[in-house]
Amino acid sequence: MFKHSGISSTNPGDLEGKKIGLRTWQTTAGIWMRGIAQEQYGLDLTSVEWYTDDTEDVQLTIPDKFNVQRISEDRNIEEMLVSGDLDGAFYPARLSSVKHKKGAEHIFEDPFLEEQRYYEETNHFPLMHTVVIRDTLIEKYPWIATNIYKAFSEARDICLQKLEDPRWTALAWAQEHLDHQQKVLGTNPWPYGLVPSNQRTLDKLLDYAYDQGLTPKKYSPEDLFAKSTLDPEIEGKEYVSGK
Repeated sequence: MFKHSGISSTNPGDLEGKKIGLRTWQTTAGIWMRGIAQEQYGLDLTSVEWYTDDTEDVQLTIPDKFNVQRISEDRNIEEMLVSGDLDGAFYPARLSSVKHKKGAEHIFEDPFLEEQRYYEETNHFPLMHTVVIRDTLIEKYPWIATNIYKAFSEARDICLQKLEDPRWTALAWAQEHLDHQQKVLGTNPWPYGLVPSNQRTLDKLLDYAYDQGLTPKKYSPEDLFAKSTLDPEIEGKEYVSGK
């Protein structure tokens, strides 16, 4: 979450009635940031003038209560934020102007501590990405969802195992960063499947998606995933042969 350097806001709620830039309305990071800004800091999303600088990935009709405009092709969110044409930006990556302190900065004085506080208070580690399989493929190959799930789980385990000794990275305090992450988030901050932590966090994301007009109704997490992947013992099972 960023702001123009001339804005005195110290939290997202201070951007009430202001102009805020987004990549798109349906970007998952944007859904989370808008929802958190509203729920945690009291920002009225309908009071904001929202500006996007990219085409929506999936065509959608945004409810009229939200004032969302696409910026012209000759401009971008970062340039508008630095110039003061935007008061803030909820963006999925750090802007270079923020890194170099040229006209834009973080809304929070210490974003790292604020994110940690949010996690400790809500127990939500915002989820971003998922793997999508067409229903027609699952109907034709009923084993495919289970096998893909297991493959991604094994890849994650290899990654976490490699991180146990992070000296191969170029980070000077890699071990200290890992120790702190494990102290706050546990040894596996990336659980897969509908384990309780994911169930709770996905339910919150689906609340936000519905409230922001991205889904026609409030879905439950179980509505979204292949039934075979809902088995809590799935990671301990063998791969299913496709032959």
